[in-house]
Amino acid sequence: MAAPSVSIVVPCYGRPGQTRDLLGSLARAGVACQVVVVDDASPEPLDAVVAEFPSLNVEYVRCPENRGPAFARNLGVASCESEYIAFTDNDCIVDQAWLDHILSSIVKAPRNIAGVGGKVVAHGRDLFSKYYDYHKILDPWYFRGKNYYVTTANPSYSHWV
Repeated sequence: MAAPSVSIVVPCYGRPGQTRDLLGSLARAGVACQVVVVDDASPEPLDAVVAEFPSLNVEYVRCPENRGPAFARNLGVASCESEYIAFTDNDCIVDQAWLDHILSSIVKAPRNIAGVGGKVVAHGRDLFSKYYDYHKILDPWYFRGKNYYVTTANPSYSHWV
């Protein structure tokens, strides 16, 4: 049986350094799938950053005007060619096993489950990171022992065509 196909969608607005860090983490993880980077009309286009990663199968899409992360995610999904879609954000660093874990979770899920997500760990020690950690905002399981939501930095979904 062939391995399931997956595409990764990354909505971006600015943050070229963090986008570089994310793409570097995907490259170090050995990601061998379609990566759709959607530049939501960043003041400084991110195409040069994307070009630094020829080992990744990146499709770069630039919006003509800023429309927000939801629009960018939907535009990215429209470019996906895979059976499953994973999302992360350009201010994230993915764990080396991230894609394997999240893809395995959605593939093994019952057919009536459209998507899965997981905990996101705030990396910094800045005020926002401390706030997110303290209130467990990035850990959907923490809220009463049930998953009530998924964070946009760490979900995957079946791509029904």
